[in-house]
Amino acid sequence: MHRRRAFTLVELLVVIGIIAVLLGVLLPTLGRVREAGNQTACLSNLRQIAIALHAYVQDNNAFPIAADSVPVPEDWIYWQADRDPQKSPLVSYLGDTFNAKVYTCPSDDIASHPGPAVYPYSYALNARIGGARETPTTWKPLFSPTRMNQIVHPSEKILIIDESSEGIDDGAWAPTTLNPEQGHSHNMLSNRHDKRSETIRDAAAGKGNVIFADSHGDFIDRKWCLMDRYVDPRLP
Repeated sequence: MHRRRAFTLVELLVVIGIIAVLLGVLLPTLGRVREAGNQTACLSNLRQIAIALHAYVQDNNAFPIAADSVPVPEDWIYWQADRDPQKSPLVSYLGDTFNAKVYTCPSDDIASHPGPAVYPYSYALNARIGGARETPTTWKPLFSPTRMNQIVHPSEKILIIDESSEGIDDGAWAPTTLNPEQGHSHNMLSNRHDKRSETIRDAAAGKGNVIFADSHGDFIDRKWCLMDRYVDPRLP
């Protein structure tokens, strides 16, 4: 009867080394697969919101307001202090019960959002389509809410974006305030699905999720959000 030879220390170290190499190869791949799944889930959330926005337009003739820090009744989402998100205008088009997951990208770290009033969701409505106020304290429209028939080439006009977690501070995406030369971190499309960490100071780096005014979604280059042809609803 033969005795089974035990592994030597060198053989064990070789096996451990091989396992470590395999893990080093597989873990980044698994991370990319997981992030690809999150990117798909995020785009699905945006599509649901877009469908609700269009249902709202059919009933109210124009898009709701892009919700900034000062609340108005027509805000597309009630996020400000002392407001019940259940009463947000889109809730009735999304199943009658407010579901925060629909408004939140699964890869977004809400705790990283800037203050003082932390916006607890991931998505922002184009203020040129939803309408925006001229000053933070008074409702004098800088942009008036847009009707669907006022949007030129809706398949090219960005309606709602997955905004950068390091810059998002309300439910309004105001691309006119972006100054990429100065590294402005606000109102930028997130590239969290395309990079390990968001690159704020390079406005053209990476890609992010958006929904266009015709309700189709895409994973686009960030630089598109710097072009008027994609953000101004009335521009031919």
